[in-house]
Amino acid sequence: QPGTFYRNYNNLTNVPQGILSSSNAIYNISGSLLPTVTEVFDLGLMRPRVLSIEGRDQASKRWYTGDRGPNSPLAQAAPKPCASCGFFLPIAGSLRASFGVCANAIAPDDARVVSVDHGCGAHSEATL
Repeated sequence: QPGTFYRNYNNLTNVPQGILSSSNAIYNISGSLLPTVTEVFDLGLMRPRVLSIEGRDQASKRWYTGDRGPNSPLAQAAPKPCASCGFFLPIAGSLRASFGVCANAIAPDDARVVSVDHGCGAHSEATL
């Protein structure tokens, strides 16, 4: 609901502190500061907390086993999977190969995260 606040997640392991600036002094041969691999990924996010690998695993399991995964009745009856649909927008990051967002206004899952092997009758290649 609008205006509702939820508990602070500062103590949870699935939202560890993000990287707001480069603090590791690693330099290349020309003397330029090099960020670590983690910093390269997280630095541009500029968030005080980021989702951990454990948190991503928990979310992907929820999504995959839920109503927008491959085993839902809707997906089982679909002519083709979301991965081959023109309205499927892959999400960024490490979950890109498994999930995306449906952008089909007439689809039941419009604006929702769906697995690549989910599907519905509103596939861009579906014919009557």
